Amino acid sequence: MVVDPESGEGKLDDVRTSWGMFLDTAETPMVKAIEERVAEWAQVPVRNQEQLQVLRYGLGQQYSEHYDSFEHAVLDKDPRGNSQRCATVLMFLSQVEEGGETVFPQHSEWASDSLRAAAANFSSACAKRGPAVHPRAGDAILFWSLDLNGKEDTASMHASCPVIRGQKWTATKWMHQTEFKL
Repeated sequence: MVVDPESGEGKLDDVRTSWGMFLDTAETPMVKAIEERVAEWAQVPVRNQEQLQVLRYGLGQQYSEHYDSFEHAVLDKDPRGNSQRCATVLMFLSQVEEGGETVFPQHSEWASDSLRAAAANFSSACAKRGPAVHPRAGDAILFWSLDLNGKEDTASMHASCPVIRGQKWTATKWMHQTEFKL
């Protein structure tokens, strides 16, 4: 499921072909510990976080280029009045044999030279489109959807490249500018 940019409701779309589920806030001691660690790392309180989403990508599954922030039309229709997503923590729960990279095709100016150079070593054509991270169990990345002025950061566009060999498991925490209401 993805968020429909017009209605704000969840919908099936071939842009994302993974399987996923959400875990309630503080559902288990482990989930609570993850939420607290994410809050400390990102300096965004737990109350501003969406539920933890766990995803599994099988062979050939991917998530095409997208932003984690919402269209303003979606925010305007949110009956709970939630604010914009400002940051994402993407945690890698498995080692993918080949493919499954997270790529930032806008050639982000914030990407380090080593991150840019790493893409040359990936066999996935998808990952060669910009700075990319190969999923490795236990690693996590933090990136911001908004710039310091609260405007969408176009460099935050990203994609989950197709899995070529293995499976990709991730856990995602999206964070909002203000308290998130479910």
